[in-house]
Amino acid sequence: MQSPQEKAPFPLPENEAQRLQALYRYEILDSGAEDSFNRLVEIVAKLFRVPIAIISLVDAERAWFKASNGIVFQEVERQQTLCSWAIMSDEVYYIANTKLDERTADNTFVNDECGFRFYAGSPLITPDGFPLGTLCILDTSPREMSLDEKELLKDLSKVVMSELEIRLSAMRTVKLQKDLLGIVIHDLRNPLASITMTATMVRTYFEKMSHEALLQHMDNIMTSSKRMTSIISSLLDTSTLENGIVPSTIETFDVIEFIRQTTRSYASQAFAKNISIHLDLPMEALSWSADQHILGRIIDNLLSNAVKYSPRNRNIWVTVSLLDAHTVKSLVPPTDDVLSAHISATYLPSALRLDVRDEGPGISTEEQQKLFGRFTRLTPRPTNGEPSLGLGLWITKMLVEALHGTIRCESVLGVGSTFIVEFPIQHQAQDASV
Repeated sequence: MQSPQEKAPFPLPENEAQRLQALYRYEILDSGAEDSFNRLVEIVAKLFRVPIAIISLVDAERAWFKASNGIVFQEVERQQTLCSWAIMSDEVYYIANTKLDERTADNTFVNDECGFRFYAGSPLITPDGFPLGTLCILDTSPREMSLDEKELLKDLSKVVMSELEIRLSAMRTVKLQKDLLGIVIHDLRNPLASITMTATMVRTYFEKMSHEALLQHMDNIMTSSKRMTSIISSLLDTSTLENGIVPSTIETFDVIEFIRQTTRSYASQAFAKNISIHLDLPMEALSWSADQHILGRIIDNLLSNAVKYSPRNRNIWVTVSLLDAHTVKSLVPPTDDVLSAHISATYLPSALRLDVRDEGPGISTEEQQKLFGRFTRLTPRPTNGEPSLGLGLWITKMLVEALHGTIRCESVLGVGSTFIVEFPIQHQAQDASV
């Protein structure tokens, strides 16, 4: 049985399927003309003094030209384009005389009225290593190419790739804005309507309402306001993280006590649903240099989800483990109280593990695969009407990674879920050791 490589009338990269996925990610095929790319091919043609310069994107069965100088057609069959060969390497691919090269001697564009005799192409390589196509130059006369010219063409192909990245980023920003607008309209409508309705009711029947009824309506307004605040905060976090911005202030603190206090702050929310939160923490303090605010938001998000998706009268467990602890010995000099030097042994972990386990509905294996994606709304829904934008776990993952940690989920449908976060713990070197 022949492989795809043997069947194809043109060379195929080993990762062709993934390469095509990368190409389609840019959503550029068959797009309209854009000045930035048109100017680039004009400049390239002038720099190399060639009649033809092309930004060529190699699709499954064709090479499509995003911009070109010196030709009128916009695509060719893949088997006819020399770009099929150029994307097989990370370096500049060139043929000084196409009539004398066995790979191109029978090529249609070499033998017809186009009469191409020289070709050079530098691959357009994505940040994750996939060649999308080439920046290529062609001439109707044979010519050699110097090392400096190869380097220049390679540098210019990186400029083209940067433009493609800028275009992709702009597209994602526009899509994000549209998604956020849709979410704002959808998810703010209910709490806003609730506030309006409650305020109208209080205004209309104020004199007839009991003190307890007024307090209840005020509580309802506060609850709706908190829902709106939570939605807006998540949207602002998304906008910030989408741009790669995670403000960080490093300070040294007792991470065990910090987790204890942060968890206890959820007692009232858990009490409202008669949920018990159980803490299992190491007895000894552990100093850690990190951003308390970021860690607090991570714990907040995980506990908020655990409470939000748990039915009434259930349990949540918060467990902290110290991983790969090792002994560090240091020489302690004499003091006024201790007259002789002695050896002190300290047990230091290399990582901290935080588990948040609930008795919620659980998450299917299929949905676990997309759990940390942006705008991912799962089948399980909050059990008390709490807001859910599908952003919380995406934000949490970004924050965990900002502290150089990892996060994963273990879940069984009908039993519950455990979110596991691990952070590396860096320790300062001892002043003296033995």
